[in-house]
Amino acid sequence: MPSPNVESDLKLWMDHYWCQWTDEVPQCEAAKYFVKLNEQHLSRLDKNKSNSKIITFSHFLTSKKLMQAYRSEMSYRRQKWLESQNGTPHNEEIASGTLTANFSLVAGTELLDEQLKLIQPQMHVFGHSHRKMILDIGDGIKYINNPLGYPRERENGLIESPYELYEINLIEK
Repeated sequence: MPSPNVESDLKLWMDHYWCQWTDEVPQCEAAKYFVKLNEQHLSRLDKNKSNSKIITFSHFLTSKKLMQAYRSEMSYRRQKWLESQNGTPHNEEIASGTLTANFSLVAGTELLDEQLKLIQPQMHVFGHSHRKMILDIGDGIKYINNPLGYPRERENGLIESPYELYEINLIEK
């Protein structure tokens, strides 16, 4: 789900470094391979349970629209942080720097969005980005980014505690 006009190199991402791709699952086909694993479960979905609450989970973001909402939230947070730093020269340099790490190269796949449209969950929980947030992209699904982060991020208090899903109000469809 790469975004235009943002240069990057896959080697900047730990996803690329840690994954050992094989002939069975080449890197360029990984999303299709893993999404296909969901198909057997989709066929068993009972759509007639009108009172059911459905919560879906994925590691990755599910659509370009969700990626844009994530970017907007991060831009807002970055601006608030910069304002709190009183415009020191170092922070102004950070704010005006060129974006070189294109997260959208490794963020997710639209193939997951197609499956969510079939399932129609009230809530979808994802991670991958290491930034806790609740997002609404106007499709009736509440998107919960509930990252666990790397062990060192948790040990150093750099990741907020995950949301308790039972505390999040599900809006009726």
